[in-house]
Amino acid sequence: MLLHSIAESDLSEVQIAISDNASTDETPQLIEEYSSRFPNFDYSRNDKNYGGGFNILRAAELSRAEYCIICGDDDAFLPDAIRRLLVYLKDGPDILLFNRILCDLNLKPILASHYVSLAPTDTLVKFDSERDFVRYFDRCNTVAGAFSFLSSDVFRTELWRKHADFVSKSDPGYYPHIDILLGVLRDGATLRYVDEALVYCRGNNDRGFEGDPAKRILIDLDCFDALATKRLGDYPQAAAALRRLVVREHVERNDIRTLWGWLRRKSYMSHDDWRSVMRRMNELARPKLKYQIYDHVTPVGLLPSGVREAIRSVNRAIKRLVRLER
Repeated sequence: MLLHSIAESDLSEVQIAISDNASTDETPQLIEEYSSRFPNFDYSRNDKNYGGGFNILRAAELSRAEYCIICGDDDAFLPDAIRRLLVYLKDGPDILLFNRILCDLNLKPILASHYVSLAPTDTLVKFDSERDFVRYFDRCNTVAGAFSFLSSDVFRTELWRKHADFVSKSDPGYYPHIDILLGVLRDGATLRYVDEALVYCRGNNDRGFEGDPAKRILIDLDCFDALATKRLGDYPQAAAALRRLVVREHVERNDIRTLWGWLRRKSYMSHDDWRSVMRRMNELARPKLKYQIYDHVTPVGLLPSGVREAIRSVNRAIKRLVRLER
């Protein structure tokens, strides 16, 4: 889907590099089909699947360009996105961040994300001090503002490589790209944030976490906590702001989303999982009062089956409302 979405774009100034993590699907056939259509095409295949973190680092190693973006194979660019990206890069930011359109598993659009609340909507942010980090993280609406979504992050290749040396290839963790880009910011980099969606993000496909939402949330909380310590350890207020951000990610940001999140988690998490998540959230940044109140409501799993189904029906209705929110 990703290659198909850019097949009609002008790629004369763009290198396309594929890092195949020993896939067992039809990737080799697709490579054969598309390699002749792209003027600057590179392909590398790992001898085995080394994990997602390793493959992120490997993909960046293949870049021969001034700028690089690492995209997941299940996402897709909007029409004209490549041309728009090249325009935004002409001013020479160190990092370019743009929005995404959240989609369902079939890539049907649901709503557009707005990562950061900044004015104007096309903003150049300079990271010269701890205050700059605090101000930026506190204005982020989602962890995608802190580079969690790969397919929205464009960066200078040379700056990436400078900080990639501090990430272990044998154990890069879940978010090596965030680790590296936070390091780039610590060097006083410039970030251009554009409040424009240029990529479709396929939802409901957290590979390896199906049916285990607690594990997915705890990984986010633990990873961002570790990154705050590693990259912002001497900036305690900035580290606290990053921790607040990841807690906000999982404590929804307005009443509809808060209620929806509560219903979703109380419906599909065990009571012990719920307690583990809430305990970890409170260690990083105490959730707001309304979420604490929801937390003390009886877990859905302990209610009669008819009541559980009624609550899940409300959950589905609120989900439809959220889809129409923007």
